[in-house]
This record gives sequence, structure tokens and C-alpha cells, in this order.
Amino acid sequence: MKGDKNVLNALYADDFSGVNAAGGKTDRDQIVSFYSDNGPVLSVNKIDDMSVRVIGKAVVVTARLTYQYIEKYDDRKVKWLRYMRVYDKRTVGWQIVAEQFTFTDEPLVQDRK
Repeated sequence: MKGDKNVLNALYADDFSGVNAAGGKTDRDQIVSFYSDNGPVLSVNKIDDMSVRVIGKAVVVTARLTYQYIEKYDDRKVKWLRYMRVYDKRTVGWQIVAEQFTFTDEPLVQDRK
């Protein structure tokens, strides 16, 4: 997706509501701006420990991911997050209607599998 505003606007619903890893509220305009105005800001290194649950016309996805900011930021440390996203099947297709991210410590080696 590489910061493509059209893709981000299609992916996130107009009525999207989220909570970022620092505990702040986010809306679609903030997400689109963060990931597209200055190009991509981070790279996801790995997604694991994923769970998908279908509830009617909605899907809840939880997972763990590692990421790091790209070169234009000084902080290049690998960080771990857990997240939950809620997708809703709408007339335009599947859209993210809610998400929450939480910082977490690096998992133990046996937990990374």
C-alpha cells in the first residue's frame, strides 16, 4: 500500500474509531494522514499469533506484530505490539471500523513461534 491515500480511504470506514498504542483516539483522517502524507513511516517485520473470529457480518482479528520506523526517523528499534481490528462487510466491501494497538514487551523465545 506504500502510503496510498486511495487505498487507505477504501480500507478504513468513514465511521472508523481507533485507539493507538499510546492510548490516544484516532479517526480515519488521522490514520490516512499518518501513513500517506510523508510516505510510509514504518515497516512491519512480522505478524504472528493471529486469531480470526467471524461474528455475523463482522470479523475480529487479533495478532502480534513487530515493526520499526523507516530511515527518516531516529528511533529504529524493533518494537512489539498486540492489536485488535474489527472489519465490517459493507456495500463497498470489507472495511476496518475499529482497532486498538497496545505496546508489549518482546515475547520470550518460546512464545515467538
